[in-house]
Amino acid sequence: MGMDVMGKSGNYFRSNVWYWRPLWNYCETIASEITALAENAYSNDGSGLDADASYQLGTKILEEYEAGRTAEYQWEYEAHLASLPDEECIFCKGSGVRENMALPDGCNACSGKGIGRPWACNYYFDADFAKEFAEFLKASEGFEIW
Repeated sequence: MGMDVMGKSGNYFRSNVWYWRPLWNYCETIASEITALAENAYSNDGSGLDADASYQLGTKILEEYEAGRTAEYQWEYEAHLASLPDEECIFCKGSGVRENMALPDGCNACSGKGIGRPWACNYYFDADFAKEFAEFLKASEGFEIW
């Protein structure tokens, strides 16, 4: 699933769900008063921001990026994910074998081990991606998420 972020100026920003959630979480962390204006930013139902709020959010992200705080946030995010312990595989329930699937190496989600990285580790944050989003925001004249 992806998020097609359509700028009212005609520009476009695309993100898959694995990058979008951490990106919007970051935006909420640094500018909650602005992001609160987007009613349902985690869904692609047309929610978004007007021109003024988009420009303000873009400016805030760029300020954070240029100060090095976005890269620091990325480092802390990755360190947090790395610190999480492995979990029982949700697909095979720890058995190493998926029901109703004859796979030669056992469960293909955990390579037959019965454990794997937590689901949260599928979500990525990238400081440079945040900068691209900020540049989009400043030029967007507002946006809607589809």
